[in-house]
Amino acid sequence: MSFADADLIARVLLNDDQNAFSELVRRHQSPVRGFLIKMANGDAHLADDLAQETFIRAWQRLDTFRSEAKFSTWLFGIAYNQWRMHARSRKELALAGLETPPPEAESPATAPTVA
Repeated sequence: MSFADADLIARVLLNDDQNAFSELVRRHQSPVRGFLIKMANGDAHLADDLAQETFIRAWQRLDTFRSEAKFSTWLFGIAYNQWRMHARSRKELALAGLETPPPEAESPATAPTVA
């Protein structure tokens, strides 16, 4: 039986169900990683690190997901913010032409802010 993302999210929020979150990661890790590989100019190691940070942030902030957009859109927003933070830390932001939004971004309001 396959659960919808919304069902898995509810299980995580209501029961702290780590298996449900693991299923969300399994479903979405390849597209998130692929996006980050492109953002990192092919650096798979950096993309893996940023993807891991993306899913850690998603776990920590899942209660802020509002279901107004797809879960994947929210994840791509987090991934994009993780990449931006990394780029800023390396002073690459200005050089990278950062004005390109993530592929599924619908609006800045759908992505959590990074503290």
